[in-house]
Amino acid sequence: MKPVLVTGGAGFVGSHLVDALLARDIPVRALVRPETDRRWLSRVDFALGDIGDPHGEDALLRAAEGCDVVYHVAGITQAKTKGAFTRINAEGAGRMGRAAARAAVPRFVLVSSLAAGGPARAGRPRTEGDPDMPVGGYGRSKREGEVRASEAFGPVVTVRPPVVYGPRDAALAILFRMADRGFLPLPGGLLQRLSLVHAKDLA
Repeated sequence: MKPVLVTGGAGFVGSHLVDALLARDIPVRALVRPETDRRWLSRVDFALGDIGDPHGEDALLRAAEGCDVVYHVAGITQAKTKGAFTRINAEGAGRMGRAAARAAVPRFVLVSSLAAGGPARAGRPRTEGDPDMPVGGYGRSKREGEVRASEAFGPVVTVRPPVVYGPRDAALAILFRMADRGFLPLPGGLLQRLSLVHAKDLA
């Protein structure tokens, strides 16, 4: 069986995807940087590369060669500058798409974000027919990443998960600990609704 490549496999969502693939006896190759913390990864092959490196597409090509699927999960949710969001989430998706196309990988699965579509109108959830209207550097970079990946690779499978929670996540763990103590900040007020998915369900 050919391996699949998982970018961001050492991260929160990516590591749960790796677990799900290995549970199905699918061989996994994980794209990592030399300094990547790999504590949650075992029984995988490692390929060195960085989707944020504008001069590193040859490394991405080597990582993708011989793979049956590329699961592009790598990205950032926080950045000090808009440029960082663009370099990683948008340009990085395009770089990985080009590398996968050059390696003749049959299928490319892009993990984007609900933020790429933008927020819902008050009182009405978004539908798939609503136009994309992302706000903020993160949402706009994820939408641009969808465009760049499809331009580079051709038709891609795009998944737009909402807020992801579960084991290995540090950010939402703080929120859940606050809720457990009876304090839950809701910037949108008491009527605010949140969409969430457990990391294992997403994987």
